[in-house]
This record gives sequence, C-alpha cells and structure tokens, in this order.
Amino acid sequence: MIGSNSWRALMWRNAIYRRRNIIGTILELALPIGFIALLVLIKSSVEDTEGFAPQVIEAEFPDTNDATLMFSYGDYVTAMQAKRVCKIDFGGEYEISGMPGRGFNWQVPFVKCDRRMCTEDGQDASPFCQYLALGVAPSSASDSVGKERAEAFRNFVHNQFPVLSSANTTSLPFGFDFVQVFDSELDLENYVTARDYRLSTDEKPTLGLAVVWDGTDGGTDSYSYTIRLNGTNFPNPEDQTQPGTSTTPPTDKDFDHFAKNDESCPRLPGSPRVGAKAESCTRRYMINGVLPTQRLIHDFIFQDSNAKDAGYFVAEHGVRFAPFPSKEYVSEGFYAAIAAWVPLLVTLGILYPVASMTRYIVLEKQNRQKELMKMMGIQENDIGSSWYMSFLIFHIFTAVGCGAVTKLFYPKSSIDLLIIFWVLSFTSLISMCFFLASFFTQATRATLVGLMFTFGGYFITLFVDYQADPSSTLMAASLHPTAAFGFGLQEIGRLEDAGVGLIWNTVDVTDSPSGFTFNNTLSILLVDTILYAMLGWYTNRVIPGEFGRTLPFHFPFTKAYWLPGSVAPGTSTDAIPENSALHSEPVSKTLKDQAKEGKSIEIRNLRKHFGDKIAVDGLNLSMYRGQCTALLGHNGAGKTTTLNMLTGMMAATDGYAIVAGKDVRTQMAEIRQEIGICLQHDCIFDNLTVKEHIQFFAMVKGLYKKSTSKEAEEKIKSSIQDVALWDKRNTYSKNLSGGMKRKLSVAIAFCGDSKTVFLDEPTSGMDPFSRRFTWNVIRQYREGRCIILTTHFMDEADILGDRIAIMAEGQLRCVGSSLYLKKSYGVGYNLTIEMHNEGDNAADVESTVKEIVTSDVSGATILSNIGTEMNFQLPIGSSSGFVSMLTKLDDEIAKGDVANYGLGITTLEEVFLLVARGDSAEKTDMTMSERNLADDENLEDIRKIKLEEDLFGTHIGALFRKRAANFKRDKKAWMCSTILPSLFVLAGFLIVKYSSSVQEFEPIDLTLDTFNDQVSESPRNPITINSASIFQCQPGRCAYDSEFFEEETTNETYSYCGYHTNIGNNSTCSGGEPTDDIPNMLKDYGSEAVYASGESVLQSSRSIIDTAEMFAASQYGGIYFTSNDASTVQINQNSVAGSGPDLEALLAMFGGDLDALLSQFGGGNFTDRQDLLSQLGSFNQTVLEDLLSQFGGLDGLTNGGTSNGTDFGDLLSQNLTYGDLVEASCLRQQDDYRNPISCSLYRGLGYLIRYNFTAIHAAPIFQATADEAIIRHALNNSAFKINPSIFPLPLTQFERVTQQNDDAGVPWFLIVFGFPFITGSFATFVVAERESKSKHLQTVAGVKPMAYWLSTWLWDVANYLIPMTITIILLFAFETEAFTKTEHDVVYGVITLLVLFGPAAASFTYCTTFLFKSPSVCNLVVIISNFLVGYAGAVACFVLRLIGDNPFQRDEDLYKAAIITEWVLRFFPSFSLSKGLFYILFIDQFHQLKGEEFNVWHKDMILFEVIFLAWQSIGYLLLAVAIDSLSSNPRAVSIWRNIFCCRWMSSSYTAQSINGEIDEDDDVMAEQNRVLDGDTANAAIVLKELTKTFDNGLTAVNKLSFAIPPGQCFGLLGINGAGKTTTMSILTAEFPPSGGDAMLAGYSVLRQPEKTRRMVGYCPQFDAHFFNMTGREHLQLYASIKGVPSSKIPAVVASKLREVGLSDDDSNKLSSKYSGGMKRRLSLACATVGQPQLLFLDECSTGVDPVARREIWQMISNMVSNRNLAVEDRPSVILTTHSMEECEALCPRIGIMAAGRLKCLGSAQHLKSKFGQGYQVEMKIQNVDTRDEDFASNLASISTSVGADSPSPVVADADVDQEQAIADSAPLEEGAILKLDQVMVALQSLTGDDFLTSKLNANDPAGYTILKDASAEGVSLTSLAYFATAELRMKKLHSFVQEHYPQNVLRERQDTKSRYEVSSEGVKIANIFGDIEENKGELKVAEYSVSQTSLEQVFNMHAAEAASRLES
Repeated sequence: MIGSNSWRALMWRNAIYRRRNIIGTILELALPIGFIALLVLIKSSVEDTEGFAPQVIEAEFPDTNDATLMFSYGDYVTAMQAKRVCKIDFGGEYEISGMPGRGFNWQVPFVKCDRRMCTEDGQDASPFCQYLALGVAPSSASDSVGKERAEAFRNFVHNQFPVLSSANTTSLPFGFDFVQVFDSELDLENYVTARDYRLSTDEKPTLGLAVVWDGTDGGTDSYSYTIRLNGTNFPNPEDQTQPGTSTTPPTDKDFDHFAKNDESCPRLPGSPRVGAKAESCTRRYMINGVLPTQRLIHDFIFQDSNAKDAGYFVAEHGVRFAPFPSKEYVSEGFYAAIAAWVPLLVTLGILYPVASMTRYIVLEKQNRQKELMKMMGIQENDIGSSWYMSFLIFHIFTAVGCGAVTKLFYPKSSIDLLIIFWVLSFTSLISMCFFLASFFTQATRATLVGLMFTFGGYFITLFVDYQADPSSTLMAASLHPTAAFGFGLQEIGRLEDAGVGLIWNTVDVTDSPSGFTFNNTLSILLVDTILYAMLGWYTNRVIPGEFGRTLPFHFPFTKAYWLPGSVAPGTSTDAIPENSALHSEPVSKTLKDQAKEGKSIEIRNLRKHFGDKIAVDGLNLSMYRGQCTALLGHNGAGKTTTLNMLTGMMAATDGYAIVAGKDVRTQMAEIRQEIGICLQHDCIFDNLTVKEHIQFFAMVKGLYKKSTSKEAEEKIKSSIQDVALWDKRNTYSKNLSGGMKRKLSVAIAFCGDSKTVFLDEPTSGMDPFSRRFTWNVIRQYREGRCIILTTHFMDEADILGDRIAIMAEGQLRCVGSSLYLKKSYGVGYNLTIEMHNEGDNAADVESTVKEIVTSDVSGATILSNIGTEMNFQLPIGSSSGFVSMLTKLDDEIAKGDVANYGLGITTLEEVFLLVARGDSAEKTDMTMSERNLADDENLEDIRKIKLEEDLFGTHIGALFRKRAANFKRDKKAWMCSTILPSLFVLAGFLIVKYSSSVQEFEPIDLTLDTFNDQVSESPRNPITINSASIFQCQPGRCAYDSEFFEEETTNETYSYCGYHTNIGNNSTCSGGEPTDDIPNMLKDYGSEAVYASGESVLQSSRSIIDTAEMFAASQYGGIYFTSNDASTVQINQNSVAGSGPDLEALLAMFGGDLDALLSQFGGGNFTDRQDLLSQLGSFNQTVLEDLLSQFGGLDGLTNGGTSNGTDFGDLLSQNLTYGDLVEASCLRQQDDYRNPISCSLYRGLGYLIRYNFTAIHAAPIFQATADEAIIRHALNNSAFKINPSIFPLPLTQFERVTQQNDDAGVPWFLIVFGFPFITGSFATFVVAERESKSKHLQTVAGVKPMAYWLSTWLWDVANYLIPMTITIILLFAFETEAFTKTEHDVVYGVITLLVLFGPAAASFTYCTTFLFKSPSVCNLVVIISNFLVGYAGAVACFVLRLIGDNPFQRDEDLYKAAIITEWVLRFFPSFSLSKGLFYILFIDQFHQLKGEEFNVWHKDMILFEVIFLAWQSIGYLLLAVAIDSLSSNPRAVSIWRNIFCCRWMSSSYTAQSINGEIDEDDDVMAEQNRVLDGDTANAAIVLKELTKTFDNGLTAVNKLSFAIPPGQCFGLLGINGAGKTTTMSILTAEFPPSGGDAMLAGYSVLRQPEKTRRMVGYCPQFDAHFFNMTGREHLQLYASIKGVPSSKIPAVVASKLREVGLSDDDSNKLSSKYSGGMKRRLSLACATVGQPQLLFLDECSTGVDPVARREIWQMISNMVSNRNLAVEDRPSVILTTHSMEECEALCPRIGIMAAGRLKCLGSAQHLKSKFGQGYQVEMKIQNVDTRDEDFASNLASISTSVGADSPSPVVADADVDQEQAIADSAPLEEGAILKLDQVMVALQSLTGDDFLTSKLNANDPAGYTILKDASAEGVSLTSLAYFATAELRMKKLHSFVQEHYPQNVLRERQDTKSRYEVSSEGVKIANIFGDIEENKGELKVAEYSVSQTSLEQVFNMHAAEAASRLES
C-alpha cells in the first residue's frame, strides 16, 4: 500500500532509475514537448502566409447589395424552356447557352447540364442536360386530407404555369409531367430508392424536390407539409464530387453558435462549393430549391386558405433575404487546415514515453525481479502503485511543459484547462501501459505491441469524425486514449478557429452534430484512466506469466482476497507421521520446540499435482532455525516445486506448511516479510549499485525503521563486506562478473535480518575460491536463521548442511546429518577402477577385476559399471583385506588391463545416488536404464529395423505434423495468424454496420420553438419589425449573376429574378395598405414584435445591433415589409434599373484595390471594358470564374449599361402605385418565355427576412412565420397554422452503393492492416526455428530444403485458409455488396485475390526471413512493411491513375508513373491483394473514368495482380529453396564469401593466425601425420587440417587433424572458446570451414554435405527443442526424418524414451515444462534415434543430476560397445564435456583443445601418466563436538587465559538417544564474550606461538569470521574454542602428511577438508591407504579418498597454459 516500507523503497529505486537513465528521462520529457513545439514552429512559419495568415474581418452591416433575391418557380419554368446549345466562351472553353460562367452558381435544381460533354460549337446540348421533376405526395395512403391537398397543389402549379401541364409538354425539352404525384410518402421513397431510378427516363424522371402534405392534424386551419429536398443534388455537374455527398445545410443540428458571419454554414467533409456564397445556409436553401419551393407552397396556401381572395398574397419575387450584421473578428483557419496533423505529431511525441513505461514494467517481469521482490515481501499493490505514482509524478511535469507550449500553439485557450487536459492524457496513457504490460513477459515484444497499439489510435481519429459521427461511436472510439486526446486536440483547434479558444465557458459548448464537447474529452480520458487502471489491476493478477503465481479469475469476489486474515486456519502443527521406510535422524527437544515458538518451517502432507503428474507427494519435513538444511534431489524430484510453494510462487494442491509460525495458505504476505531468497538465476537491477541493492532490500525489510540510520548503514556496510564486495559497492550490478552477482544475490538474501532464507544454488557460476568464501558467509549467517539450500554440488551440501534432506519422485527419502546418512546407507569405502576393456578381452578384464575385489573384500558390491569405469562399495569393517586387493590391482596395472584406480570413504554423492535410485548398499549393479532395457523384449528387433530410403514424402508429412503440433498449442501463433486478422476484419464490418458513413438524413421541423428554449423571460422570441412606413421597395440583388439573356446562338431572350420589374434596389416605397396588425399575429412560442427603425437594409442592420442587448433572449430573425400593391414609389436615380453593377462597387468586393486587381490580368485601363475582357480571356480559370460570379457574368460585363427595356420615366409620370408600376413593367417585357399570368402576381406584399446566421434554418423558418402571420391577418384567424418541415430524400441506390463502397473502405483497410499479421506468422516460426538450431538439426537428420519449405508452405497455406474463410464468410454475413455482388464478376475477383494471396505471401515471406536473426524483429518488420506497401502503394497508384487518366484533363506523366509504380509493387503480394481489392471497390469510378463498363478481369483492374500472385506462389517458393540449399552447402557459402565478402583482404591475418609458431605435442603431431599420410582407411571420422576463421579475424579452429575409428567414443575437451562447438558446427555443415575438410563415412562435409546427414546424430550444446511439442512428438519427428518405418515408430520411440530415462508422463509433457536435465535427455534421444552411424554429442550431460548423468553414460557406452554389431558397424562418437569423470568413463581416447588446436591426445591413463603429478589425497577431519577431549581442554585453557569461567553444559533432552542425535546434541552456554585483544591473548597462550593468531585475517575464511566478530560485538568463548580445536586438528593432519610424504603440495583447503598432491615416486596407493587407516583415529579423520592425479588436473594445466599464452 502507498506509504509502506516497500512502497517507499520502490519509489526511491524508481527515482534512481530516472537519474541513471538520464538520456531516456530527458527524451521522455522532451519529445512530447518537442513535437508540440514543432507545431508551434509550423504555426509561426505559416501563420503569416497566404491561406494561413490571420485576417481581421471588420464588422459587417449588410446594405441593400447584401440582400438576396431568389429564383421563383417562374424562373425555374423559364430555365426549363430555354434552349441549350454548346458555345465557346471568351476563355476558349465550352459552355452551354444560358449558363454563363461555365455553369457556376446555377440556381435551378430541375435543370442540370454538363458542358464537358460538348465537342463542337453550336452543338445541341439538350442531350447533355438532365431535367428533373417535382414530386408531390400525401403523408400516407390513408391521409385523405393530404391527398386532397396534393392534388390541389398539383393543379395549382399547372394553373400557375400552364406550360407544365401534361397538355403542353411538347414545348418542354422533356416528355414527363413536371409534377409527379405519388400515393404516399412511402411510395415516394420507394420510387427514389428503386434500382432504375438513376436512369432518369421520361417514364421515371428523377426528382429535384418533393412536397409531402400531411393532413393528419385534422384541421382546415392548419397546413403541414414537408419539403423533401434532394440533399445530394448538384445544380452544376462539375461541382459533383463523391455521389451521395451532402450539399444541403445539415438537418441534424439547429445552430452554429460560433458562426462569425453568413458564410459559416457547416459543411460535411467532401461537400463541394455549389455556388457563389455557398457557405451561407440561406444561399444553399436557394440553390437547392428549398426556399423557392417553400415560396410556391405558401402561394398555394394563400390561395387554398382564401387569404388571397381577401386581398393578401406575397408578390412574385417579393421576398428578399439579408443576414444579420456581424462583429469584427480575426479569421483563423490554420487549425482546421492542420486538424489531421496535430494528433499525428502529438502521437509521435508520446510514443517514446509509452515505450519507456511499458518496457520498465515488463522488464521487471522478464528479469524475474518482480517475483524476487514479491518473495522478499513486496506486495503486488506496492509494485504497481509505485510505478504508477512514479510515472504520474514525472509526467505531471511533462504535462505542465506540454500545457505551457500548447498555450503558445492555442493562444486563446486557458492554460489551466490545457494542463488538466495533458495531465488526464498522460494518466490515461499510464493506465493503458499497465494494462498492455500485463499480457507480456518479454519487454521487446511488449514495447513493440505498445507502440503499435498507441499509434493505431491515431488512425481512429482519421476514420471517426468527432463532429459528425454518433456519440456512441465517439465514446467507443475514445476508449483508446490516443483517439481520446486526438479528438480533444481537434476540438481545441475548432474553438481556436471559432475565435473563442478553450476556456471554461466553452468546455461544454459545441455546434457539432455529434454533440461532442471538450468536456466529453476530459470525461472520457478520466474514464480511460480508471478503466485501464482497473483492467490492468485485474489482468496483472490473473494472466499467467513465465514465473510466479496467479489468482483465480473470480478473485475479486472472494473473501480470502479482501480479508485474508479472516479465513486463516490455526497455525498448530500436526506431528510428522511415522514412516519406517524413511531414514530420519531424530532431533533434540530444543529443536522440536521451535515449532511451538514459531521459529521453524513445518511441512505437513504437502502435495502438488500438475494434472496427472504428482510433483510433490505428501511431503513431511521440519527445518530448524540456527541450521542450514540442504534439500537435494534429482531433476524432477520436486525440490524446486517445494521451494515454490514455500515462497508463494505456486499454491499447494493439498497439505500445508507453517513458515515461522505463519500458514502459507493464507498468510503468505506476512511470511514474505520475513524471508530472504537467492534465486538460481541472478534477479538483480542492472542500474543499481551493489550498495543500493542492499539499501533497497533493507528498506523493504524495514531495517531503517528498526534501527537508526547510522546503525542501518553500518549493517549494510557489514553485509557488503561479508561477501567481499566493499570495493565494488559503487559499481553497477550489470558490470559485475557472474561470481560477484551471485555474491550480491546471497547478500540480498541475508540483508534486513531475514529469519528464513532460501538459497537456490547460490554458488553456481562462482570460481572455486569465491564458492568456498561464500560457504563461510552462509555458515556465518546461519545463527538465528533457518536456511534452506539447494545445490548440485554434493561437497557443498556436505560442508554446509547441518541436516540434509534428499527427495525422489516427489517424496522425502531421507533426512539427517551427513554422517547419519552415510551410516544409514552403509558407510564404507568407494573403490573406482578404470579398465582397458575395449578389446576382445574386455569381458575377461571385467571378470578378473570383480574376482580380485570380491575375493579379498567380503561384502563388496558393484555400484556401477559404465564404459571403462567400475565402482565398488566396500564395507567399513573389511579394511583388513584392502592391502592385498590393492596390491593385486597394482599388478593388473602393470599388465595393462587396469588403467587406474582410486579408493576413498563413501562420499555424500554415493549416498545421493543410492537414495535417488531407491537402492541400498545391498542392491545389484543394474541401473535404471539397464532395467528398462532389460524389460524390452523387442530391443534387438528394434535395432534390426531397416531404415527407409525414399523419404521425401515422409519428410513432408513429418514436418507438416510438426507444424500442426506446434500450432495447436501456440496461442501467439493463433493470435497472429488467425484471431487478429479475423478480429480486424470483423471490426471493419462492425464499424460499417454500426457506424456507417451512409448518410441517413434527419427531418427537422421549421418552428420558432427551436429558438431560446432555455429562456423563461418574455419575450422568448423577439422578432424585429420595421417601425417606419417607408422602406426600400426592392432591396438586394438576384442570387444569380446574370438576370437577362439575349442568346444569339439560340435566338432567345429571357430573364430571371423579375429583371423587367426592377425599379432599383435603392428605390423606396411608402404608405399603401396597412400592415400594422400583421406583427400582432406573431404570438407562437413567446414571439413578440420588436420594432426597429430604419428605411433601408443598412439602417435596419444598425438598428438590429441597437436592439440586440434589449432582451435575455437572442434575436434570430426579423421581418421588414418592403412594399404592397398600393405603396407609393420613390425612385432613386442612383440605382436606375438596368444600370447593371457598378464596376467600382464590384471591384470593391475584391478588396477595393483596383490597380492590384488589374495587375493580375496584365494591367490596362479598367474603364475600357473590352480591353479588360480581352485580358480576362487568358487568365486563370478559377480566378476568372470567381470574378464573373461577382461581376454578374460575362453578360453583366458586356451589357452593364443596357436598359432592362422599361421606360420608368414614362411609367412614373403616370403616378402609378407600386403594384401598377411593376405589373405594367412586367407586361411590357418581350421575353420569349413570358408568362402573362404571372405579371399580376407582382402586385402582392413584399418583405425582407433578416436572419441570424447562427441559426442554420432561420430563413425558411421566418419565411413561414411571416406568411403565417399575413394569412392570420387576412383571415383574422390567430389559430391558423403553417407547420413546415424539411426532410431530405433518401439516397438513391447508386448513391447508397457508392457510399457503401466508401464504407467498404474500412473493411478494406482493416484487411490490408490485418492480413500482414498472417505474413508475420509465416516468418516468425521459420526464423525462430532457424535461430534455435532446430532447423539445423532437421537438416543434419536428412531433411532436404525442398521438403522443408514445401511442408512449411503447405501448412501455412492450410492455416491461411482459416482467416481467409472467415473473411469471406464475414463478407457475405454483413452483406458487403461492394465485395459480394456478382455484377462485373466482383465477388469472383475478390475470392480469387484472397485465395491466391496466402500462397504467394507465404512464399515471398520465406525469402525475406533469411535477412533476420530475431523472430520478433522479423515479425514486426514483415507486418509493417506489408501494411505500408499494401496500403500506401494501392492508394498512391489509385490517386495517380485518377488524376492522370482524367478524361477531361489527362496527364500522361502521372498516368505513366502510376503504371510503373504498379509494375514494381506487384512483386509484393500484399500490394497485389490491396490494390486488387481497392480497385474492385471503386470499379464504378473506373467505369466513369474510362467511359465504358468492364469486369474485374480487365487489365486496368486485377488481371495482372492475379497473374502475379499465381506465379509468386511457386516462384518465390523455389527461390527460398534455392537460397536455403546454397546457404546450407558449405562449399557454396565459401564461394559466396570469397566473391562477395572480400575474404582476400583478411588473408594475411588468417595466415598469421594459422601459421604462427606453436609447440606441438608429439602425440598430436603423430596423429596429424597419420591423417595427412592417408593412414585412415578404416576411420569413420577424419578431420584434415580443419580450419575456421571468422570475419572478425578470430581463428576458432586451427588446422585440426585427427581420425576416429568405428565403435570409439572420442572425448574432445577444452575451456569455453577452445573451438569444440565450432568444430561440431563444421562437421554438421552448419557453416563452412575456412580451410581443410572433414570426411564423414567417406563423404566430404565441404562438397557432399547432403550425403553425410542421414548418418549423423547431433546433440547440440543448447537444446534445440520446440516448446510446444512433447518429448514423444520430438522423437516421432526425428524417427520419421531418419527413415524409421511408420509402423515401427511407436515402438522405437517408446524404447528410446525408456533408454534415456523419460517416463510416459514426462514424454507426454511439453518440452517447455522440462527441467534442464530432462531437456538434455530429450536432446540425446533425438540425436540417437534411428541408429546413426556418427554421433556428435556437445556437452550432452550438462545440468543433469548425478543419477541421470550416469544413466546417460550407460546408454552411450551400450551404443558404442554393442557386441551384437561388428566393430566396423558400431557408431563413432565425438563427445565434448566439462566433466572429466564423464570423459574418463566413456572415452578410450581424449583430446584436449585450446586456442583451436589439440594440445594433447591419448587415453585418460596416458594423459595422466604423461602430465600427472602423482596421487591425490583428500581428507576431512571430524566436526568438533563439545564432548571431544581436545575441545574441552582447549576451552578450559582459553577460559583460564582470559580469567573467565568455562561455560556450563546445557541439560540434554531425556527423550532423545544422545548417540543418535545430531552432532551438536550436547550444547554449551556461549560463555563470556571476548574482544579482539582478549582473543589474541587467549590464542597466543593456547599454542605458545602465533599459529592461531596469524589466521585472524581477511584472507582466511575461518579466521575472518572470528576477526570480524571480535572486532565488533565480540566472540564467545565457545565459538573461539571451536575455531581453535578445528585449526589445531588441521595442523596435526598437515604435520602427518609432511612427515610421511615430504614431496607433497597442499592444493586446496575448505573448512575442515583438504586436498594434497603426493608424489608417486616410491609410493603406491596401498601405502597411502595403510598409513591413513592406521592413523585416522588419532588424526580424527572422518572421510578420505586416495587416487591418481585426475584428468581434471591435466585439463586445468593445459587450460592455464592457454590462458597464459592468450594474455601474453
């Protein structure tokens, strides 16, 4: 928990990590800030450039030119009647008559003409035009009122425009009724969504808009209608982008609160600019026909409601629209422009912190540091919370820095909100890292996945639109922290662009349809933080790792987790049950009482089952404080499992253990607080020093709380000094040697006063001196502690173990002191005899030796008989016959039948062998392996099995089964090859299904109720009304640039916008019919008229500003009545009708800089319009179109001064009213398409709608409001109601399919993203198999490259079928029509691509695997490269094609670039798949592009992709086979290196290395000469000057020459780096030699490697196993490869498994579950299966326990000396080993290598005789007992010398037989405590010299302990007496040796054991034995051994010589 000792220690450690990894820390801090600073730099670089520069937009007060007059339906009818021909405009481009400016700003939604289809001037353009109809329908078939109104409305239209009636269709360019009536709204929608709707025939015309009448309200005073506009309509086809793209104002939102002016209408991504001022929602409603259609509907309502009969109606073109004034603001479009890049750069910035955090967490698990800390008492919560808090504290500073820099990027935003945002972002990332890290135990893999997962979140921001997509989609997407803060950054940018920034007032405000606010970002980041933290907390506890114990999945619901103490059982300990078969030494009552005192470890009936396997079976054992208990056992005996249960790494199946009074079942947390542990592998922190390690664990153990800081530091110093690391106290642990690391691990185990200490092989990896030094440390710390020691060194257990417990088969076999065990198991003598028995007289030699031993020593038994070595157990009482026996053996040596012998008292190793085998001293000499083999009646039949010859098919089958066995158990392979790709594809379909981009338009009611719904004060809806009776008659200008047309090409004249009734937009009207009462009808939804002054648009604009703050409610609209039939007109001469746009005023729209404008066109006088036109003709098209759109078009320029044909002076002279004036003007017009009926319509009311541009739909709402009020006034009926709504028509099927194709882009992307994971799985296994040497083993066994790669390919293809099939099923299940339609053979093309991709990708990937050595790196690179090539390549080629192959503007260069790129990238299968699917997706676009339809097999589609994928499947596979064949052929590799690797440059170095002067041994030279002379005819293995020099110049093997005959086991010895393994690698053709050659059974390794392989069995130094295969499956694989008939494989495998000692249970376990020894047995079995003729065994018994090791020896010996085979048929073996005993037992000939050459050669006896120094005599004196006379005497003498009383004996226990008790069963009180000066005096007086005092130094292990204690707190009298007695005994022993054997050397001393080397001159073993036997009582010798100089001494001599030569 936070604040605990452990938590503070971890925080301290984490802080040190930060400081030590200063570069990483700086990068973590700087990169996020730096990438944001990069954004600031980008902003500062471009913010003043065009397009990005902020612009101060002045306040706008709209005047009369800013008001807009929309087209009426009369104008629509005129446009439909006008003739259309092609003509060439002034710029040389085609345009269509009546549509100047190339159709830009076209206002008629019912006429769409495409000028791009024109091919000649004067061409009839009507075929290039589409004419649309107006739909009318009731709301339903049962809506009778709606049906009546629909019919009435159609009749009204026909009456209003007779030309549209069905009787007059001949005058129209189309043959359908313009008004199409439907039976219901549903029929209308079905009509639009029908498949053939797109064809637009006269029988089924396309609809421009539709009107649905709803009469279900039941009242005649209510008119409800819905305008069903075409929401995707493009009046100008050139504006059209993606079909289905919305062009209407969004109907799913009402406001854009941050709109700055009228040109701020929200526009969806991809929406085009459909006309001039199209950024205005009102102008869009004009262009798409909504406002004109509403006007037509309301005209009908005026007539149908009889309001027109009452004299009230709205005049034709009587409604104008003008926006509200706007305030001054600064325009910032920068953030929107870079919206997609900001999340990208920020994501790149946080990748390193994410990688760093993930790596920190996982590396702790990978190095087992986490489990060590947990075992040392640190809670999981402490570890997790300390990391979390460390990261959080650090990243708070990062967040503050990011916030400060972000403030520079977002200057309008609040820095406190920015900091909060960054803090939450980093906390969510921290939680995410914890969650991800819980799934991994390898830091590299976790880091890579973490980076990919984090970066993947950025892509979510690309696919999800936070402004438009549903909130549910956004919330789901935001569960990814990267997406969440990406959306937040985009929202901040939007607020900055809006000019308000992120401030507290805007955190919860948005205009986005999604409703997503910044507050949502903060909330979801907080949710992410909590969610991922909780998930990480849970998964960290339940997901199993490589080490440690997990909790059950339901642990949060268990009481035991939350209240562990509440369910703790009692800690009373049951007595150990009696077991007569168990050899157990009794203990004293004092020790037994420790259980009651809570000091000991009590194990009772402890069991652990792994399935059917019983690892620990009812273990009962007590281990006591103050003692060291050595726990021994063979591999798999259960000792490691026992330790794991005691330390909490795994739970027991049954039984329990009490550790220091606490139960392991429920009190493990408390137990771990008191234990220390030294694991078998060093689990230390690389970046902590030695001292910091001890300080850290001292903090954990609470040492600083238990004592003062000074005392704690002294104890820490003492701990470091005790392990001799004080000089290294400030050295990082990563810089320590292996032995020093073990010392540090031991110190950690003992630090903090841990009372229970577990030491798991503490001295492994230490040199002999360090090992012995550590033994003293352990003995020193034994007092007051319970120490449990495991080791494979029997001498270590003998010296350190006060009690030794030996386990076998999960059970305790014996426990007691070393002496007790030796007595119990028949202590006596061990005789080892090495024989020369490889000849024909071998049996006779064995018989003679047995006879000699058994005849002279009765009771002698054979322990083992392996190879040339025989071991006898001799009874202790038969020593009288030893001299005779030894004399006879000396005679046998003289005859040459016996090579050597040695004799000694039984060691603990012999006891271990007896116990582990379950034997006793009386058992026979049969080993377990021999017994198993004896039971195999068919063994000889198995050996006679004839191997098959034609194995190609067999190999493919075996390797295929190998892959299947691995795959079915490999969760990662399942994930990568099947689950992830399938999930990605499924995710794509789910996204499409539940977050489809297919627009489902929403209906919206046009009502004032939308506004101010939160306002409670009155008025809720203030509406400004003009208070003056005078106002401009016709304010504003036509929405279309050209109002009048005189078309010479068609000989037509027509006009729009009431051109002939125009009296000037500044003319005013006054008086007339009163409209004062109309505003009183504005009563709905809190409406109230607010009268404003002003007689013009400009004046009213200022008035609106003045009244804006009058009310709490916002004003959203105003109604200004402009004219009526009786108004008096005042003409303003400055705005005479027909004068056209003033040139200066027009240019003012472009900034007023006339000279600058004209300079763009090449200069010239602006008053000369013709000159200007001539210059405009050659100018940029886009600029010209914009200019013309503002200038009134070309006609406006050329006819700017012409009259509109009306003589206003004449009309004014008649004093006409406004109505008379405009009607008369209308009647005088000469237009071709004049409608006389319409002229009278100009007499009605006119009004101006002022609309608030922040209300998107204000214009139609207020038009309806105004008309409703007028009708109410006309009818005097305030209840009259108009209920308008807008509902876009549904998408057509074509549009929907197109958008579905767009949606299919998501599955396409995820297929392209997911399928590379499959290719990664193709690569991972292959690289892992190669780098683990498994593939090499298969190659050595005889597998050819073709068989290997073909089987791999077949498996991968078969495996690929799973995700491929799932993908195809999902395509059909989700009805993805873009991929499953049969049209154009789409579905067949898709399936073909998917089917062919797998085989091609597998073959291609195999070729790439040769470039990698790391499976994880290869996997990552393959995945990323395939994704990038597939995704980026396909998109790039598509874009290049789209632009380059545009039929309207073809670019040959881009098109060629696309073609070339495609051809190059087709060599990558991922590109062919991606490009093929992508092009299929957009096949319709290709049809449009090409102007023809074709199927997917077209050459521009997927034809070439299919061809490439087909040949790549075979071609790349053959290439991989070729590469592998050449790379596994030594000669080919050698040639390659010579040609391409510049080998000649290193030739001089190589020659020097090889030809240097070397002192050769005569035996080595003789063998070399024999080989060079060719005297090796009978040799099975011949090495001839074999040389290997690596690229770095190192010569590993240097002209090695020797030959091995059949049936011989050759021992090849040498230190690490001597060249042994390199030699093995050359012989197995793993890599080629640099020189020389080797012949195996007559075949050259260099030239004929494939012929040697079936003869070879190879056991490499490191186990090359498949972790996901069982031992039996391994044997089955190699048996099949070797050619064992399939029917015989089960028997052969079973026999081999028994032979190597693997039981059925073990054989059926995965190799990953094997212990080290079991793995070596399996490797040996794989090497020897199939009876190989040549066997290479590289350290085959490393890590194997003594029992198993001897079984392996027996097996090898049986193979080599198989008497059932002729000598020439017996296998030849090369054995490398570090065990000299193994070599002596198995190898009749031995060579010792150093520096790549043989240093000596011969039999073991020959080498010992040649290089030996005599005999080795090892003796150990008895342990000092308090009852010994010499101890009592020494104690009394010391007491007297210092004036102290002798300690009194402790009263012994009456219930224990003292003779059977342990050695210290008669304890003494400690007595007085002596300081150093007293110790020196006492020791000096005891001996009378300085013998004992001289030993008190740091170099003497025993004396150092006394010196240390005496110098500190003092040493007790008893301890000093123990020391003195033992040293005096050793002195006496040394004197004995010196006296009897003057020519001796003390080679080693450890505690009470010493080893002497005695000269053999004049001395025989029998003499030495006799002398020791005669004096052993007086010398108090406990055990001894006598033997010749061992092979190990010979080996060490040559090793030392080699090391000396290397140093020199």
